[in-house]
Order: sequence, then structure tokens, then C-alpha cells
Amino acid sequence: MAKTKTFWPYGITLSIIGCIALCIYTIVVSLDYPVEMDHFYLEKYQNVNQDINEIRAKQREFETKFDVKLQTKDFKIGSDKNINISIIPKNDNTSSSLKYEILLTRPDTNAYNINPNATLINNTLTTSEVDLALEGRWQVMLKLKDNDLVGFYKMEFLAFK
Repeated sequence: MAKTKTFWPYGITLSIIGCIALCIYTIVVSLDYPVEMDHFYLEKYQNVNQDINEIRAKQREFETKFDVKLQTKDFKIGSDKNINISIIPKNDNTSSSLKYEILLTRPDTNAYNINPNATLINNTLTTSEVDLALEGRWQVMLKLKDNDLVGFYKMEFLAFK
């Protein structure tokens, strides 16, 4: 009687070892490429997660009182200096208590975030001079606060040389 070897136990063992090795490889790779935090609400995600329904209700009410538009659609690096955003009150609603936070960021990374100063004059929010490091897509993250109302806006523009 001839002896035949069965290799299926070796195949199962090698499959299990291969799965474990791929799991370890996935963890090592993911540690080298961390997930960037989304700063749309300019707060920690725990606070946003806890108060999201309240934030959305305030956003809807804010949008009934103000119209917000990015005036700077293209930014020429070297000649343009400021980003302009129009904040127009609806229904002749004038508010002098409007507070704002602004962040310029790239959509794919937080490495080039810029927190410019800004001034609100004649319904136009104008940033201080900004020096954009890279060409391409940039985002303006804007948080506007009028008394109890809060509005969050994410607007995009292109920077080119």
C-alpha cells in the first residue's frame, strides 16, 4: 500500500498564519497614516456628537437671518492677499454682535492649517494677509455666532500661481 501525504493540515495552518500576518501589517500601516480630524464645527468631535441636534437647529435659524457667500473664488499666490466673505443680513436684520472664527485648510490634511485674523466691515469679513503654501484646493471653515444662533460654513476656493 502506497503512502500518500495529505497537505491540507499545512494549508490550513499557513492560511491562519497568513491572516494573522496581514492583520499585523494592516495595523502597522494604519499607525503610519493617521486619520486627520475634521474641524468643520471647529470643536472637538465629542462636543459636536453630544450637541448635534441643537447645533443643527441653531444653524437652520441662523440661515434664515443671514446669507453667507465666499467672494474669493480664485486666489493668485503672490498677488492676492486676503480672503473675502460676504455676510448679508436678511430682512434688514442688522447685528453688531456677530462673532466669528475662521480657519483656512487643505481638504486632505491639517498640516497647512492657517488661523488668520479677520475684520468685519460693511457686511464683508476680510482676513488678514495670508500666505498660502500650496496651489490647489483650499477650504474656508467659518463659524459665525449671533447671540444664541450659530452658523457653520465650509467653502472652497482655488489657489494658483
